[in-house]
Amino acid sequence: MESDQTRDFYYLSVAIPVAGGYTAVGKVFVAYDKQAALDMFNLLKGIPEGEAPGLKLDLIHSALTGTQRQLASCCCSLADACENMKIVFKQTFKSINLE
Repeated sequence: MESDQTRDFYYLSVAIPVAGGYTAVGKVFVAYDKQAALDMFNLLKGIPEGEAPGLKLDLIHSALTGTQRQLASCCCSLADACENMKIVFKQTFKSINLE
């Protein structure tokens, strides 16, 4: 992630289940564009948060002001997480190279 933030961006937060909730274990940049980030998130395999245990994926908007807001969330199995990361990297590559 950028430490010297110059514009809004969107990232995926990855969390694992632990006693009492989830612990974040990673962040992956997704896009600078909200629609591109939402379109990518909608391609991911998973189920709504709370319906089953598994890895939790949150789409986060990080504003230039420093505020962060969760836009979407889902849970997925480890196998689905692997497929989801392929989707994320492919879509992020497209998004960055089409700017």
